[in-house]
Amino acid sequence: MCIEQFMPFTAPDTFAKKEHCEGGNNPKVLIVEDEKLLRISLQRLLVECGYDVTITNCGKTALRELSISNFQLVITDIRLPNIDGLEVAFSAKEKNPATAVILTSAQSIEQIKEKAKLVGADAFFEKPFDLQEFCNVAKQTIKNGASLKSQMTNPQ
Repeated sequence: MCIEQFMPFTAPDTFAKKEHCEGGNNPKVLIVEDEKLLRISLQRLLVECGYDVTITNCGKTALRELSISNFQLVITDIRLPNIDGLEVAFSAKEKNPATAVILTSAQSIEQIKEKAKLVGADAFFEKPFDLQEFCNVAKQTIKNGASLKSQMTNPQ
């Protein structure tokens, strides 16, 4: 069952943020994960890295958030209640091709690889995964997305 949940979260001053963007505009990240422990763990990790994070456990709420906010990174589980993560990923890329998308799943990479390519995912993590490696990939996909956005707005 999908519980409508919207929870933006920015680190309080007590968090030691490791990275900040110039001008105080930290990248916005949307996490869509129905497993509460993983959702909260990813949220805390990314907030500590200096990102503004919004979380939800539901694909339907994620689509609504995508329609009203611009995110530099969308992290979504593939299997979600009601609307799956592939639809969330497709919608994020359709709205803004420069949005980085990371898919997660307990299914093996081989089962998901083709679907992930079709929706334009930038990375895929099979659960369980190393949080530090995940953070490094998240940083890189945001950089790559920013680079793509710059190319789209300033063609040579």
